[in-house]
Amino acid sequence: MWEKFVMLTTLAAITTLTHSNLGEILAAPEGARTILAILAESEAVAKASGYPVSAEAAARTRGLLTDRTSRFTASTQTDMDAGGATEGDHIVGDMVRRGEAKGVATPLLRVALCNLQVYELKRA
Repeated sequence: MWEKFVMLTTLAAITTLTHSNLGEILAAPEGARTILAILAESEAVAKASGYPVSAEAAARTRGLLTDRTSRFTASTQTDMDAGGATEGDHIVGDMVRRGEAKGVATPLLRVALCNLQVYELKRA
């Protein structure tokens, strides 16, 4: 479950920050580096929580998140595009809070969470 949580958090964070799918993000010069940095933060929180991501799952997730032909996006981004409520706090926010509780820095995830919070405030 944690391996899926790590992947979903990373996907939700990057797609909501950029309002783009993975292929579009990866076309940007900093796209892959940013995705992998967010992934590293999520993996660090999982590890500190006692659920390190297996090498197999890490490779699978990296492959999914760095496929330059992918049109994949998070449902959180789809919800934003539609002007609806998101699960951002339940996904990205939860990972940030877990990191904080374990002393793991999550600066990129915090930026993504702030973006989601601003979006939700504007909706309200």
